Amino acid sequence: MSLVPMRAVETRLGRMVLESSAIGLRRWGWSDEHCEPSDCPHLNSAAVWLQGYFDAVPMPEPALDRRSMTPFAVAVCEVLALIAPPGTTTTYGEVAAAVGRPMAQRAVGAVMARNPLPLLVPCHRVLPSAGGIGAYSAAEGARTKLWLLEHERRTRNGVDG
Repeated sequence: MSLVPMRAVETRLGRMVLESSAIGLRRWGWSDEHCEPSDCPHLNSAAVWLQGYFDAVPMPEPALDRRSMTPFAVAVCEVLALIAPPGTTTTYGEVAAAVGRPMAQRAVGAVMARNPLPLLVPCHRVLPSAGGIGAYSAAEGARTKLWLLEHERRTRNGVDG
């Protein structure tokens, strides 16, 4: 049994595992890993937010624990969290410029590939400046990224929910 509070949540795109610390949510992502159910306030809050995301019902964001992230990674995640409204996109170069490192597009991509909080930190909203959808390292890759963007656009326009 894990000493780290964890919980599995079924979503429209598959099973996600959430992990918390005493400070807040540490990671979540699509996974089949085993975890014992935990009644942790941060996990409860995260599960409610996650359900709200898929049901297009805005919910308060759970507290996050970013202590394992570098200052650069935290800065990138803070910029990603500002991409709004849902379904809106930006480019790796624009994110790099926003964190004060305009030539660091690849470093931004590396941070996003290790994003411990997909959806909350919406790396799926970042596209290559050359066009196309780009990569997505979670779930079913680019197919999931496209689904998330379309879901956000539909729900933003009141079509889905």
